[in-house]
Amino acid sequence: MRSFVLSAALAALIVPPAAAQVDVQPLAAPDYFSLGLSDTGLGADLWRGTSADVAKAVLPKLAAKQLTPAAARLARQVLATAAIGPGEAGRDPALAAARADALLDLGRPYAAWAALERAQGLSSNPALSQAAAEAALFNGQDDAACRTAEQLATGRGESYWLRLRAYCQARAGQGDAAELTLTLANDATTSRLTRAVIAGEGGGEASLRDGIDYSLSRRLGLDLTAVTKGASSAALAAVESPGADRADAPIEGSRLAARLAAQQGREAEVDALFVQAAAAEAKARGRYQSALLIAAALGAPFTESQRGTFAGFDVPAGTVAANRLAALDLAAAAGLKGETALLALDIAADAGAKIRPADTARVVAALHRAGLGEAAVAFADEALTTLQVQ
Repeated sequence: MRSFVLSAALAALIVPPAAAQVDVQPLAAPDYFSLGLSDTGLGADLWRGTSADVAKAVLPKLAAKQLTPAAARLARQVLATAAIGPGEAGRDPALAAARADALLDLGRPYAAWAALERAQGLSSNPALSQAAAEAALFNGQDDAACRTAEQLATGRGESYWLRLRAYCQARAGQGDAAELTLTLANDATTSRLTRAVIAGEGGGEASLRDGIDYSLSRRLGLDLTAVTKGASSAALAAVESPGADRADAPIEGSRLAARLAAQQGREAEVDALFVQAAAAEAKARGRYQSALLIAAALGAPFTESQRGTFAGFDVPAGTVAANRLAALDLAAAAGLKGETALLALDIAADAGAKIRPADTARVVAALHRAGLGEAAVAFADEALTTLQVQ
């Protein structure tokens, strides 16, 4: 009897209560924007307070629009930065893919690869996987691109993945498998280039449609510089700087925009512009008046007399909608670097080189106020160059 009681007591000690439950918490969605580069000059709080809606509206434009050099410079810096993303937008795989695509088009294959190399969920998202594969191919990481294709769990039968798989099989010496995959892909250009890789010679003309054709052509030693027709922006950028990110040249300190933004000597530059505006013929006077508008946007000081003269100018109005400019001003006033940069890029992407000085001045003033001084100088320099005021 005592043995039975003792056994029952021991059982009670080692058997957990039936009511015990395990609390399982779902894993948080990954923040894709936290991946990237940390040496861009912008901090890890870049996207603090940025509207997710603004990010969703603007980011896809940056891979689809032709940007001026100043806008492209800002876009490269902002998109490459590793920083916790703007709210729910930072966890959006489609937006992460758009970010990488824009970096590729802007000549930043390494930054694009850094933004997706360790990203979660690639295998279940064809768009994100394709962006990662393209980034790998343009960065010379063909093995990584092939792993991405192999691990993809959905959409494997689509043309892009069949073409990439055929290339990977050809690289691995699996000629028969590559031939079968090419039959399924039904793409004449990739078939021609892949068969040349299998044969070890030939290939004909190079192709730069995307990362696959770029890698095939490069592997065959074809002349990439002769291709313009059908070439993607990302491929052309990769040809210009193969296997590395092209560095932005520093803005020259001797330029008028830089002098107007400096702490020393800008009063003399403002004085000179007012003298030129007063002495210019009527046809040229507007250029100097617009230049002074840019100077004011950079924070250059005006004297009491100059402010009165400036108020009497007749600088043409811009064409950007008032609400867009107001949104830009609000973001800058709140010190939101990421949102200010995106709204400035949105305006620049839509206006292109035809942006009016009045609109550029609002963009420059917002960038300057938000603490993006280098970008403000770059935008101002473009405007002054267009106005032929240096």
